[in-house]
Amino acid sequence: MAPYGGFEGNAQTLRQLTVTLFAESRDGINPTRALLDGVLKYKTLQVETPEAANHYLYNDQETYLDFVLGSQAFPAELTPGKERNGFRSLECQIMDWADDTAYSINDLADAIQAGFITPVKLEAWATQGVLSDAEAAHVDFLLKAMRDGKVEARLGRSIGEHIRACRLEERGNFLSASTRRYHFGLVVEPDIAARARVNKRIAKELVFDTPQLQQLDFKAASVIERLFNALRDHYIEPAPGRRSLHLLPEPVAKAIKAEPEKEQRARLVCDWIANLTDRSAFRVHQRLFDTSAGALEDLL
Repeated sequence: MAPYGGFEGNAQTLRQLTVTLFAESRDGINPTRALLDGVLKYKTLQVETPEAANHYLYNDQETYLDFVLGSQAFPAELTPGKERNGFRSLECQIMDWADDTAYSINDLADAIQAGFITPVKLEAWATQGVLSDAEAAHVDFLLKAMRDGKVEARLGRSIGEHIRACRLEERGNFLSASTRRYHFGLVVEPDIAARARVNKRIAKELVFDTPQLQQLDFKAASVIERLFNALRDHYIEPAPGRRSLHLLPEPVAKAIKAEPEKEQRARLVCDWIANLTDRSAFRVHQRLFDTSAGALEDLL
């Protein structure tokens, strides 16, 4: 999608809420300002940071950003990119911390239960880097939980610690007088925030960076890229004289063909692929590219 306005997961969530849900009406679920602001992690448009690989909104989403801000302009100090994206509503901050809590605890527990992380691997990881006293103590806690066979129970209890580590703090900014979403901010105790960071580091370096997981990532990326390229050649920028094939459901194909600009046609193709489940994406890929898949039962 790089030549057509890019792809960003949070921007796609915003698009789901405002456009693609109830697609026939093309107005999403008509969300409130507070709902949109709760999921709006980024407030920079793609055109404002064109070199960024992610962390932006699509350019045609400026209307929704203006709606969320109550038509107030960003002050000069909130420059596009990191500064502006860090300016989040209270609900969005809570959502972000909930994500961090879930990823840092559940991913770690799942990896331990699946055998990706063992005491031997964790001890070796701890000796390869420089850990603070608090981080080293947390690694010892994890090692003891693993050896006692009580990983799930002890990590589960830490969810409550992550919740209790939060408090509200008054803040002053250009929206704080307009709404309590910006009058208050979320503050997390530094020790718990540091624990979440070390949990995520362990999961990333001992699980997500392993060849097994990287191979799955490569496969998934290859499937998505091949699907997009096939649909690009038939729907977004079809070559003159190319035979027209029916590769997409008729309502989707009709909506794409009605768009005069290739950027909008690409966005609709992107929507369709983004809405596929893993299983359905692999099945479509199989029908298009696997020469052994051609029997009638493979089409169902």
